Amino acid sequence: TELAEHTNNTDKAESIQLSDGSIVHLQPQSSIRYSRSLNSAKRETWLTGKAFFEVQRNPARPFLVYSGNVSTRVLGTSFWVTAPTNAQTVEVDVRTGKVAVFKNASQSNNVDKKTNDEADAVITPNQKVTIFVEQNRLARGLVDEPKPLTLPVRAKPSSFTFDASPLPEVLRQLEQLYGIEMVVGNKDLTNCRFTGNISQQPLYSK
Repeated sequence: TELAEHTNNTDKAESIQLSDGSIVHLQPQSSIRYSRSLNSAKRETWLTGKAFFEVQRNPARPFLVYSGNVSTRVLGTSFWVTAPTNAQTVEVDVRTGKVAVFKNASQSNNVDKKTNDEADAVITPNQKVTIFVEQNRLARGLVDEPKPLTLPVRAKPSSFTFDASPLPEVLRQLEQLYGIEMVVGNKDLTNCRFTGNISQQPLYSK
């Protein structure tokens, strides 16, 4: 398979359109190799550095990002991969869709044929996974700045203006907007009510 290679030596992100219509936003001092072919059974890229991927959906041809010993597989979604040269950690952050991450996996492991149950982690919007390479372990968490979900069909977003609203109702609206499960650590708080306008606040401030 003919491979193309591109390195971003500028101080700004560069956008690369792949043959399938997917777009890679390659960050400064990062490089990527990718297949020019539309005929292969899978879409493969090799990343060193950091990039944001906007992948065209094609269930018949999984999209794979190899970064060191970590492989990321999607069908169609958008996500970040951060994998510097000789990195102690590799990080995958999901913006939309579902992403399967495999550690200790490379091109030879046929991760395109594995099920999501075989993945080391399956992450969804506003979630991230950090792989600690030397320790061979991973940690899950939320992205640094969770964004509202951009669904094709969704009710008009809540104004997030509340007047003596029960706390569970406030949390339910947050769950719907961000796709993140909200858990109350102290059950006594479920009887609390909230009044205020938090429409313009980022998630962690909310």
